[in-house]
Order: sequence, then C-alpha cells, then structure tokens
Amino acid sequence: MTINISSSVLLNCMQLVNRVIAPNNIMPILDNALFKVEDSKLTIIGTNLENTIITTKEIETTGPNFSIALPAKLITETLRSFPEQNIEIEINEENMEVIIKSSTGKYNLIGLKGDGYPENIDLNQEMRHLIIPTNQLFTGVSNTIISTSVDARRPAMTGIFIDMQEDKLIFAATDAHKLTKNTFSNIKTDDPCSFIMPKKTALLIKSILSNNDTKEVDVSFNEMNIIIKTDEFTMISKQIEGKYPNYNAVIPKDNPYELIIDREILNSAIRRLMVYANPATCLIKMSVSNNTIELRAQDIDTSRFGMETMTCQYNGDDMMIGFRATQVADVLSNIDSQNVRIKLGDSSRAAIFIPNEIKEGEDLLHLVMPMLIK
Repeated sequence: MTINISSSVLLNCMQLVNRVIAPNNIMPILDNALFKVEDSKLTIIGTNLENTIITTKEIETTGPNFSIALPAKLITETLRSFPEQNIEIEINEENMEVIIKSSTGKYNLIGLKGDGYPENIDLNQEMRHLIIPTNQLFTGVSNTIISTSVDARRPAMTGIFIDMQEDKLIFAATDAHKLTKNTFSNIKTDDPCSFIMPKKTALLIKSILSNNDTKEVDVSFNEMNIIIKTDEFTMISKQIEGKYPNYNAVIPKDNPYELIIDREILNSAIRRLMVYANPATCLIKMSVSNNTIELRAQDIDTSRFGMETMTCQYNGDDMMIGFRATQVADVLSNIDSQNVRIKLGDSSRAAIFIPNEIKEGEDLLHLVMPMLIK
C-alpha cells in the first residue's frame, strides 16, 4: 500500500493526536497513533483511553483498506523539520514495514497491526446535541477550569458543569473554596440538558481551540461519553458520572458593598505579598475604607511582614476580610477587563469578583470564600 500526502497536513494531524498520547503508557500500543485507510481517506487516531482524538484527511492511495499503528512521537519528530512537500508512505502489509520517502531522504520503521488498537465508541449512537460557537466553548472552559476541584472523593466537582437551559448556556465549576460561573445568553434550546466535562478534556479544548474562531462546534453526549466535533477533528471523552452540586445556592443574593479597582494593580500587589504570608494559609488581610484598600500579609514564624496600600472606588462601610492569596490571584488573572468589580457583604460572606467591562451576551462571575481572621 502507498499513501501520498502533504508533509504539513500530516504534521498538523500528528500534532493534534499527540495531545492525548501520554508519555509513559502501561500498554505499549498507546504510544502509537492508528492510521486507517478507507476509500481514499486517511483517519489518524490517538488515545489515552480517557480521551481520544480523531482526524481525517483526503489522500491519494493505492491498495486495499488497511490499518496500522505507528509510533506517534517518531512520526511527528520526523515531519517537524521537513519543508512543505509531498511525501510517500509505503506500507508492507505482511511484515508491517513502513518506508517514508521525502524529496531528500528515506526513513524505515516497523509498525503494529491496527486490529490491536483500542476500539472507539460508535460515533453513530444516539446522542443529545448542543451547537456552540467555538469561541464560546473555548471561553467557557478557559474561565471555569481554574475552579475545578482536585478532590477525587467528590468526582463531580473535578470537572466543569455544562448546563444548557432554554434561554442560556452556563459553564460552572467549584472546589468549595472558589466558584466560577460563565453564562452565555445568546444560545437557546428547546431541549434543556447538562453534563459534567472532565478537567483533562477541558484542558485539551483550551489547548486546541481558539478564542477568535466563530465557527460552530457540535457537542454531543449521552450518559457515558462526550463527543466534540469540529471541521478539523473529533474528540471523544468519558463523561463524569454523578450529580453536580447546586452551585447557585452558595452565591450571595445581595452583597451591598462594592469596590472597583484596576485589576492588574491589585493582582500585582497580591502576588508580591504572597511570599510574605504564612505558607500554610497564604492569608492576606484586606481592609477597605475611604476609597482605599490596605493589604497585609504576615508570617509570624519567620518574622515576615508586607503591606500595600492603593486607591479604589468604594461605596460601603469600613470592613476587613481575609482571603487565601492564591485563590484571589487565580481569579484576577482570569479576568481580562482593565478594572475588576468586587462585591462584599461582611467578613464571613463570600466575595464576588466580576469584570467591570462586561461583554454583550456574556456574564462572568468568580466567587471566593473568605478566611477566618484571628
């Protein structure tokens, strides 16, 4: 069998599937990508058993339909330094020998029979579908991924809850200390539905998709799996089973005090003070009064102390509240507006961080639970 294909096209395909191929696999065949040739189409598949990426390209080929597993890293590294050119891949179906011919060289390797590669789920099975603009899927998972939990005892909270209601699409995540809710009001459906996307899948989406792409993505799911289809690839992921907690219940209905401050100035100050805080708690105390914020961090064990003062716009009573600095820094780094609006109630009530400049059709809310101040 012979395959003729552009080196850059094949490289792009290999870079896609390599994103799910783990560096150290218990099953040696998972170090490989599966090449399937059917009716002048080349389908390349990579998997780590939890996530699978499939990409298909039209090719010129001679010979019958065939499948072979080839070492993914080796193929990718071979192609990476090629200039754009047409390459020829010869496959001996009896001994699995593969010869890659370029304009200047020839490379020999041995593959594995494709029938030993893990099977995929049936892509034609009955699924529920969501059609989401690519940039909104990217934004939703990018904004909420910082609030996913790492506690394996509560598996539902280790993923992102995607909730399609009749008049809006909501991405939500919480680790019980912070919460993120990203709402898009320009997406509607007659079939409300929801599922929990694993964090690893969300990280893959964030690394592959673009915030500038306005094309639509077909997101389908059933009780077991999630399938994400674009023009370039299909991604298959196992869904997290279980019921997601009522995240709306922890969002304060009325935080009467509000301050507005330059996001980068506040974030930079918090990151400077983090190294002066107690490593065990990373506590930073924030005092607000007379349009002024005072931040304090202290580690008694090492006699370290840091303080920063900055101006803000504030309407409310004087108050002091404590936060884990790392959580606030994560939230501030995930807001892209120049100013951030912080809604407060009292020292025991969760604070709400929202962009001061809100995009049309989108709402973003970050919630951070306060820490006890002794």
